[in-house]
Amino acid sequence: CQRTFKQLVQLNAHLKQHQVCGYQGCTFSAIPKVLKEHREKEHFKPKENSKTKPVCLESEEEVQAYLRERRENYPTAANMKRKLEVANVRKELGQLEPEKMQRRKRLKAILETQKKMGVARIAGTDCMQNTH
Repeated sequence: CQRTFKQLVQLNAHLKQHQVCGYQGCTFSAIPKVLKEHREKEHFKPKENSKTKPVCLESEEEVQAYLRERRENYPTAANMKRKLEVANVRKELGQLEPEKMQRRKRLKAILETQKKMGVARIAGTDCMQNTH
């Protein structure tokens, strides 16, 4: 790993997130995001002058679900009207927007992970209260 850390605790916490590639005996180790990029670049790239399509890491169901979601959320007049109606109802009920709720859930998960890893104090998040 080419990251540097000021404290050993931070390095150990980071290294706990590492995973080994394992593709045909590959020993490359990194966090999941970097590991995915490594696999795409090193193991699943098409050969030069090859007429074959590159390997798709997503299953057919995942691709179809992605396309279905894109079609449902495409900004047509009907979709924009539906989203506006939903936003108005949500506002009347005093609810948060879905994006804000997702950010809060993600923040709560991050804070709990930092606490479990013992780096909350170092990260300066030990005094933050979990929000509901």
